Amino acid sequence: MSVRLAAEAVLEIAETAAGLKGRVVAGEAALDSCCEDNGWALVVATEGFLPVAGFPTPWAQERGGSGAVACPPDLGVVMHVLLARCVPTINDDGTPPDPRVEREVHLDLLDKTEAVWRSLSRQTPLMIVGESSRFTVQGGCGWIDIPVTVDPDEFCPPIPVLSGD
Repeated sequence: MSVRLAAEAVLEIAETAAGLKGRVVAGEAALDSCCEDNGWALVVATEGFLPVAGFPTPWAQERGGSGAVACPPDLGVVMHVLLARCVPTINDDGTPPDPRVEREVHLDLLDKTEAVWRSLSRQTPLMIVGESSRFTVQGGCGWIDIPVTVDPDEFCPPIPVLSGD
């Protein structure tokens, strides 16, 4: 449950920053729909888990040093925020796209990417935002990948400790 809440939190932050609606997927995301609707796609793709030591502070101290938690300690969830935009491509007759339109589309993508990256970066220590990948274009969609490692413990309610009585 905590991983679900963490993914939803990342999505909500990205949606607010970009002004777009998005979705959460497991594994690799299909971005071929970026040219539909409004020409954008926002996806939070969960990649998997990795062990982390004291993310970034010891989890027990954050919980007051006592009681069990609903999530195992030292577990990070790796996610990728993919921000995709429909980009101009070479026409069927081989004509390149208008450079002014191409420039505006790419700058628009960079503006939204910066807003998302900055919003996610402000969530420290809950999230560690990595360096975004280079701009990738495939099949009319251009995207940037923002890797995020999340501490799902922050989204877990404590488990009540039952007494032996």
